[in-house]
Amino acid sequence: MDLDPETTLTLAGQNVDDTFNSVVAPLYQSAIFQFEDVGETKGFDYTRSGNPTRASLEETLADLDGGAGCYGGTERLFSHLADQGKLSVSYEDLSDRDALADAVRPETEALWVETPSNPLLRIVDLEALSAFADAHDLLLIVDNTFLSPLLQRPLDYGADLVAYSTTKYLNGHSDVVGGAIIARTEALAEELDFTANAHGTVAAPFDSWLVQRGAKTLPVRLRQHETNARAIAHFLDDHPHVERVCYPGLRDHPGHEIARKQQNGYGGMVSFFVDDDQVDVKEVLRSTQVFALAESLGGVESLIE
Repeated sequence: MDLDPETTLTLAGQNVDDTFNSVVAPLYQSAIFQFEDVGETKGFDYTRSGNPTRASLEETLADLDGGAGCYGGTERLFSHLADQGKLSVSYEDLSDRDALADAVRPETEALWVETPSNPLLRIVDLEALSAFADAHDLLLIVDNTFLSPLLQRPLDYGADLVAYSTTKYLNGHSDVVGGAIIARTEALAEELDFTANAHGTVAAPFDSWLVQRGAKTLPVRLRQHETNARAIAHFLDDHPHVERVCYPGLRDHPGHEIARKQQNGYGGMVSFFVDDDQVDVKEVLRSTQVFALAESLGGVESLIE
């Protein structure tokens, strides 16, 4: 049965407890699981390879994005691997097709894009970028952290992999550090699963439980995030000491029309530039009363940095 994404989140984790029929997904805080018989398990044997709590979250996230599978865990290794000579990375404006075409080399294997971008909320046309990637036989990987699968589903526009920091909107309570990657195909999902198992880069059961619990309120939180962000963006847009506001929900944002096409909303992030001659940026950061000076996003708190 095809369910609305909000219903999928509401039902997440139900019907996974065969012992007591708990409505809330149980927390299986165990590293090992007993075999039923020699070589026979109930689906799990060692938590690095698989855990019922994590599996429930993986299924939920894969369903939300329309993917074949989900790998919990994220690695920020580009620069580190490049320094070691194991990876070559270039950073390009992915909305500039001519520059992008010039940057592609015979050894290029993938494009990684963040849209909206952090921190300036630039928008990239995913459908056009996917066509470019297909034409050059490249994997397209999209970091969708700034929107969540409720506001944007990159796989629908041709992406091969979608990455999230589950710390942000998906968890929504700033008490988990984690990530997830959703794959378009079973083959990619199996490759990620093997790598995660081999390296041990998997989410702990309790972290998975917290993300699944937090994700149930994602639709309600996102609506309020966007309501608040719109109000703040319009306030800043009219402020005499603000030079520029970066929010795709504003009609004069250069990516507004593309965002309208591929997103179901504009999210809760706002960036802005102030007039340095009139405003001391540090004093702005120090003088906020509701906003905490901290680095993150997507939680119930209001943050500024």
